[in-house]
Amino acid sequence: AAMRCLRTMRATILSFVLVTSMQRSWKANGVQTALPGEDERASDLQAHLNSGSFELRAAPRERQLRRNASEVTLRLLGAGQGTTGTRTAFEWFCAAKLKGCHYKSCCNTVGPDIPKANARFVSLYRLINACVVNSEEALREHCGLSADYTTFEAREGIPKHCKAHRARDDCCRAFLPTHEHYVKPIWLGVLERCGCSIEKIKEELEDAVWELMTSGVQALADVPAASFLATFAELAPEHAFRVFLSTRDPVVWAEKRVREHGSSDSICAASDDAARRLADFGGCMEDERRRHEGGGHTLVSDAIISLKRPTAEERVEAMRAFQDDFAPALAKRVGGPIARDAEATHGPWFFEVDLFNQTINRVKVAAAESASLTELERIEHFTKAGLDAFREWWSSAA
Repeated sequence: AAMRCLRTMRATILSFVLVTSMQRSWKANGVQTALPGEDERASDLQAHLNSGSFELRAAPRERQLRRNASEVTLRLLGAGQGTTGTRTAFEWFCAAKLKGCHYKSCCNTVGPDIPKANARFVSLYRLINACVVNSEEALREHCGLSADYTTFEAREGIPKHCKAHRARDDCCRAFLPTHEHYVKPIWLGVLERCGCSIEKIKEELEDAVWELMTSGVQALADVPAASFLATFAELAPEHAFRVFLSTRDPVVWAEKRVREHGSSDSICAASDDAARRLADFGGCMEDERRRHEGGGHTLVSDAIISLKRPTAEERVEAMRAFQDDFAPALAKRVGGPIARDAEATHGPWFFEVDLFNQTINRVKVAAAESASLTELERIEHFTKAGLDAFREWWSSAA
């Protein structure tokens, strides 16, 4: 137990040092990032949303008839799961001057299109998590979920139950967004259109993903994108993506992720294919929908469950299978002819980095005279070497 505690403390310290080191490098490179609401661009977005002119793009079925791969601006899929250094990956994307998003943060954007589309996608992801971590009874009693699961009662702001209750495992967590524009009109619109119905969420998902893919965004990191990788690929089969995978030891990841995010993180319920449990939420929902076809609406929690529910061994196996099998196979599939015809795993289509073991494409990066360097100096050396390697990889086939 003492050794496990020491390993955990060391991992925490390394994570802090790594993030601090990257933030210094990030600022030195003049990278501009912001959460919506923190700068003029976000203010413009809020004004746009409050103007009364806000409306969604065309309905899903109408959009599907005229989707064209030439509209897709997304070029780089950050496939790494959360707690693998996805923030550092995002900072590298920003330093390379890509228009990118990491959860709620976006960088190098101009105008409201990218933040608005990203807010819609994140809102949908947060809704799924709210449906997953709460019982059906709690969702009905406290959040106004309809009898057929298809909507929440129209609400102006936060449900009464939530005003004095902020438990992590409660629906209130989803109704207490950090930034105002996640409430109106985007957040309330998602609530009212989808409820906790797989069928409604699937319709919303495809349109939300397509809107984000065509918003001008060029790179995505972290969840929710990492939870819907197959959906991005399926909606634009003729478009070639490049894939960036941040990895971590599956045992360390499983322990740290569930400890820090288990109450608000999810995994596919079906365990027959471990490789897709973390990255194909859309496919898992579709499988469940087909199993209940003709039987009315299905709760999304039948397809997706809290990350806390599987055993530790199942979480480790899901992460191992995702990193070793799912992500490399996805990169080959979406990387275009050069990827599909190649024998190598890595290439212009696939870049893999482990920030904690300090490897690039599974090769250890050693600093010159590393024996004389402190751990902090080795980390700083690797973050610089990693950023340089990423920039070279990105520009090599840009």
